[in-house]
Amino acid sequence: MARYNTAPQTLEVTGEQTFTYAFTGGIISCTGSPGYTIVMVSPVFFPGSAQTFYNATNGSITLSTAAGNITGNGVTIGTTLELPTNSTYVLTSDGTNYVLTSALSGPTTFELPVTFNALLNADGKVELNPLDENVEIKPTGSGLVDISPQSSVSIQPGAQATIRPVGDLTLSSSTGTVALGDAGKDTSFPGNISFTTDDQTIDISPTGSESSVTINPTGNTVIDSGAITSITSTTLGTISNMSIGSANPSTGAFTSLSSPTILATSSGASTSTSSGALIVSGGLGVGGAIYATTIEGAAIGGVTAASGAFTTLAADSTVSLTGNTAATNTTSGTLRVTGGIGASGAIYAGSIQNTPIGSTSRNSGAFTTIAANSTVNFTATTASTSVNTGALQVDGGVGINGALYAGSLQGTPIGSTARSSGAFTTITANSTVTLSPGANVTVSPTGSGTVTLSPAGGGSINNMSIGATTQSTGRFSTLTTTSNASVTGNFGFTGNGTFGNATSDSHTINGSVTITNGFNHNITGYTRIARGTTAQRGTGVDGAIRYNTSFDVPEFGDGSTWRALGPGFYYSDVSSNITAAVWNCYFVDTNSSPRTITMPGSTGLLKGDTIRFLDLRKTFDSNALTIARASGQEIQGDAANLTVSTEGAAFDLIWHGTTYGWRIFSI
Repeated sequence: MARYNTAPQTLEVTGEQTFTYAFTGGIISCTGSPGYTIVMVSPVFFPGSAQTFYNATNGSITLSTAAGNITGNGVTIGTTLELPTNSTYVLTSDGTNYVLTSALSGPTTFELPVTFNALLNADGKVELNPLDENVEIKPTGSGLVDISPQSSVSIQPGAQATIRPVGDLTLSSSTGTVALGDAGKDTSFPGNISFTTDDQTIDISPTGSESSVTINPTGNTVIDSGAITSITSTTLGTISNMSIGSANPSTGAFTSLSSPTILATSSGASTSTSSGALIVSGGLGVGGAIYATTIEGAAIGGVTAASGAFTTLAADSTVSLTGNTAATNTTSGTLRVTGGIGASGAIYAGSIQNTPIGSTSRNSGAFTTIAANSTVNFTATTASTSVNTGALQVDGGVGINGALYAGSLQGTPIGSTARSSGAFTTITANSTVTLSPGANVTVSPTGSGTVTLSPAGGGSINNMSIGATTQSTGRFSTLTTTSNASVTGNFGFTGNGTFGNATSDSHTINGSVTITNGFNHNITGYTRIARGTTAQRGTGVDGAIRYNTSFDVPEFGDGSTWRALGPGFYYSDVSSNITAAVWNCYFVDTNSSPRTITMPGSTGLLKGDTIRFLDLRKTFDSNALTIARASGQEIQGDAANLTVSTEGAAFDLIWHGTTYGWRIFSI
């Protein structure tokens, strides 16, 4: 019996070889002494064939083609290709040339010159190291040389390296730092260095405790900024043997300034703390005397008080004397005035002791507290007709520990703020009397006394429970309640009873009325049942009846939902996908797209429940209506959805029960 060997085939070549066929499905292994040439058959006769060559020698083998070229990844290599030692190349015929489709292991060597017509990619290491030859990368036109590794780039020539472009040379990094030279090594610049780009910042800030910056030329050093030049340091430094501002004076800031004599030659006048020939931002400490024409706007002794002598002392704002020496007579205290004191404004003092006020010339006075250890007499006889008249007028309240005797108390509420007991022989009021305590108000005359309320113009009793504890008879011309009215006993009409005008009045009962023994309905007009929208109806109470104003149909409750009363339907237009409800008639519009209406679940359905569907615009034939059954339901005996594609279709689906589901009734 014949068999097929599935093991890879190997063809061994030990020397010069010219193939007259394409060896495929195996490996051509090159052995023997290296340096020989293998000529492949013309690629024209074997398009699509792939030949695999493995160099098992310790040198190179030359692969040559009988026709066309050897190409690879967008480049034309030529008619020959070097197969390095321990390398595996796969060459595939495209009908004209051989394409190097795979090159594994050892390095790939191209015979120069090599022309690449497209992008050259390499998945492994690429080395350009010819012996005694230059390596040049010279794109023409607007071409650029882009070296963008994911890690670092190292250029380490054995001799001097020169980068000398015709134009500008830019060393930049969008995310990192550009470093010149190795750390701890000198970096020299034999020529001039120019930092002249617009809006650039030059930062010389070496880190570490041993770092330093030295500017030590053999010639002059010029710092000539067109704007502000700042020299700052986080630690203390020095500038020695330097004349600062000797040619062009400008502002300066120093922590300490020492000099035998400081001469400010400017003649600028001082009008504030930020103007003048000498401006000091902080305080000024002077060991000797200060001589000045005037001292303006300065608080003298404002922090630390000391003695002072003035010929004239004037101030246009507050003068504070912070000494705390108490005054016990006219020759003691913080401020002593030998003569009198004239004050055009008010005088405020903690107290004025042993001083008659107004004893010579009387005037008005205002006091927070007046204390006297004997009788105070007010001899004026001015009568009081209001709170702003009389011999004694007090703007605030009056507190009296003892009894108060007065001819009369007029226009004065007694106990209006703080209640207390009172006793009166007679209480008379000519306007409203309000009793609003935080406790009960009890009116309980003793003996045969009664309480009589008999206003001439009528009145009202509000928020009061009448007879809540002890019932008695009551007579009312009108009885109105805004909440529940409870009748624990019988409620009857001794005569005829009328609830409003039967032809115009309406009466609303928010709760329920229960009639045990029937109701005799003798009304010549009408009885209006409950009415409202679909959203207002709530749960369908068993036996309830109402009128649905959303669909203009009467409906009744079955204990869980509402149903149309009689054969009536709820009518609505449908132009979207919905879930149907029983006793609804849907005018379905499928003009723009097909529609799907899902049937309601089986829970709560009763035999005979009906849903009606009508093709509103006669478009079911172009855009069908799909009736999607609910879980476990059948439609016309089928456990599948119903698709209606008949133009102008009109039909009912009538519920029988869970066994037979929905049945179709054509209209």
